[in-house]
Order: sequence, then C-alpha cells, then structure tokens
Amino acid sequence: MLGARGDVYNLLCITNRTLRHAGQQEQAEEMWRRVLDSGDYYKAVSIMGEYVEFDEASGPVPRVGWLGGVPHG
Repeated sequence: MLGARGDVYNLLCITNRTLRHAGQQEQAEEMWRRVLDSGDYYKAVSIMGEYVEFDEASGPVPRVGWLGGVPHG
C-alpha cells in the first residue's frame, strides 16, 4: 500500500467510516482504540484487516460474521 492509500491514518479513517456506515459503531470504536494502541504500522493494518477486507478497486468492506466484536462463522 503506497501513497495516500498506504498512510495508516488515512486507512484508519476509511476503515472506521466503512464500519460506521455498515451500522457497526461498536466495532468501529473498538478497532480505532486497538489501532491507536498498536504502535506499529503492520500491527495496525493487521488489526484493521480483522474488521474489514481490503479491496484495491472498491475499498474496505466489513467482514461478514461479526457479532459484538467477536468473529463468527
């Protein structure tokens, strides 16, 4: 991930907005805290990847099967 799309803060904002638009407010807040506490770019991207699937063409998509911050299915 290079350029503006690779900036961890830009990715965090896009991922946060994606989760909120999908009605996943609690997951967005949890992910935000975890990323800011991670202290490492690669850990941060990995954490975001737990909540969304990154797709270069269309942007992040919320992961299917999340319920209350716990992955299912």
